[in-house]
Amino acid sequence: MNELGTGILKIMEKSSLGRMSVYILSKQTRDLGIDLDTISKDEAIVLVGRLKMVLPFFLADENFKVITNIRKYVN
Repeated sequence: MNELGTGILKIMEKSSLGRMSVYILSKQTRDLGIDLDTISKDEAIVLVGRLKMVLPFFLADENFKVITNIRKYVN
């Protein structure tokens, strides 16, 4: 996993998702055809859009905070 992917994962792991983050991130990147070893800024922006749809099922109200932190990190 490159630096961008690692940073996104760390943000997700700090939430109540914890260790489950790696599985959610892996599944969503695989579904989008994104390789976490070479994820680019443009791909990360697409990933944030997908996570915005998926994470509310896992995080409820905490979703907004996690998405905001990932967006800040990517930009």
